[in-house]
Amino acid sequence: MTTGRPGVAAAPNAAYAGQVVYFPDPVRSANHPAGVRVDEYGYPDFSQYAVAAAEVADPPEGLGVDELRLTDYVSANAALFTQGHELWADLDTAVATPPGWTWHHVPGRAAPGWRRMELVPVEVKALLRHHGGLACSRADHSRRGTRPLQEHRPAHFPLALDGGDPLSVTEDLVQRAEQRLGHPLPAAYRSFLKLAGGRGP
Repeated sequence: MTTGRPGVAAAPNAAYAGQVVYFPDPVRSANHPAGVRVDEYGYPDFSQYAVAAAEVADPPEGLGVDELRLTDYVSANAALFTQGHELWADLDTAVATPPGWTWHHVPGRAAPGWRRMELVPVEVKALLRHHGGLACSRADHSRRGTRPLQEHRPAHFPLALDGGDPLSVTEDLVQRAEQRLGHPLPAAYRSFLKLAGGRGP
C-alpha cells in the first residue's frame, strides 16, 4: 500500500478503476482466480478475501502515517483477540497480527468517527501497489516513522475476555522464576513481567 497525500497524488491504480486485476503468477492465480476488483476511484476492494473486520476510531490530531498504521493494527488485533477470534487462539500476544494475514484500511465504509479495517491474506494484498483508507485518513502525511517514547514505562492493556487481565504475573511467580534462575531479574524487567506477563504491547 502507499500513503500518498489525499488530493495531491492520484491513486496508483487509477488506470484500473472499475476493472478486475488478476494475479500474474500461476500459484496465486490458481488460489485466487477471482482477482481483485478496483473501484471507480482506483482503490482495491479486498473484501471478498477478508476473514475478519474491525472498526477503529478516528485518530487524534498529530499522528504520522506510520504511527497511525501501527496504532490501528494494534487496536484491530486487540479487538479481535478480545472477541475470541480463532486466528488469535494460538498467538502469544493479543496485539500481534496472525502470520500470513495483514490489515487493509478500507476507504469510506465506516460510520462517522470510525474507520473500517479488514484482515486479508498477505499474498492477496501484495498484488498491487495501492492507496487505501490510510491514504484518505487525517494522519499527518508529511511525518514518517514513529517518535520516541516520552515515558519509558511498560504499556499495559487489559485484554481478557471477561475484562480482567490474565497477562499479569504475581510477585510470587517472579520470585520463583528468580530462584530457578539463581539470581534476581533487573528491576525494569521485573516490573514488565508483573504488568504485562512479559508480552509486548
